[in-house]
Amino acid sequence: MIQYKKTDFRNDGEKNYEADLYADYELLKNLSQWWESATETITRDPKLEKLKDILENDPALKNKQLIIFSESMETVQYLEKKLESLYPGKVYGFSSQ
Repeated sequence: MIQYKKTDFRNDGEKNYEADLYADYELLKNLSQWWESATETITRDPKLEKLKDILENDPALKNKQLIIFSESMETVQYLEKKLESLYPGKVYGFSSQ
């Protein structure tokens, strides 16, 4: 995690907005690069792995049609995308929204 100290920022009373904006831009660019590298390393989803394992190995569910309910539209979209890669053409996400 990137942490900054109070002394990392200007406090000289000078009103140099262009330099301040450039410094802010550089900080945000560095933060954006850090965030991208952090999210690229997050490749494991234990809950999704468990769901895949159950779908592939549980005799009561294997090769059956299923309905998975979720209160969250984001979860529906996420599962639809991930499960579609495992079961092409067999996954459908639906929302009342």
